[in-house]
Amino acid sequence: MYFREGRIDQWCGTFASATKLAIDGAARFETGLATMISRWRLEAEARPDSYLWRACEQTAVTPVFTVTSLRDTLHSSTTAITEAIERLEAIGIVAQVSLGKRNRVYLNRAVLRLLDDYERDLLTDADGSPGRLRTSTPARTAVPAALLPSIEHAVLESFPLGTDAAPATGAIAGLSGYPVDQIRQILDRLAAEGLLDRAGTRGWALTSKGRRLRAMLRAGDDL
Repeated sequence: MYFREGRIDQWCGTFASATKLAIDGAARFETGLATMISRWRLEAEARPDSYLWRACEQTAVTPVFTVTSLRDTLHSSTTAITEAIERLEAIGIVAQVSLGKRNRVYLNRAVLRLLDDYERDLLTDADGSPGRLRTSTPARTAVPAALLPSIEHAVLESFPLGTDAAPATGAIAGLSGYPVDQIRQILDRLAAEGLLDRAGTRGWALTSKGRRLRAMLRAGDDL
């Protein structure tokens, strides 16, 4: 509109503002993705430069994949890739989304959620109201919503495996990829439901009920 009306200054200002929003969002997405990959490698107990180590990153690059596609990308054997996928599936990083045992299709749901959040962040303001980049057509994902983890999923999955350390609110926000203020509300809600307990002044710990629910999530079930 500005350009057709000859208001070049306003057009340049709008373009520059939109570009900055996109760059800032991309930087947050990159940070969130790198954090998730590091956590997956830690939880999978992957050795550096192993196929499992590389699979953690590759499933973030191509979150929908098969044994064959991942094998060809990583130039590995079918056996090695199958073992890597089984390990990632066992700890809840990927899940099979196809039926049957032939030509299985796997999905890294956390990456798609992060992409959804990145898009939503561009389309809305911080308070959740329509933002400057809001379009007339709502954004849609090719993956059914039931396959995408909710923020509650993300919070529960952010508690590290194999340790009794109680993460603080800021750490949970960093691992889950959501704003701290939003995470505080979810933590209070999960605590009220008996899934979390306060640990000291800043930390949080899963209750036995919370640990059972997290196990269900990592097995591929939904809330």
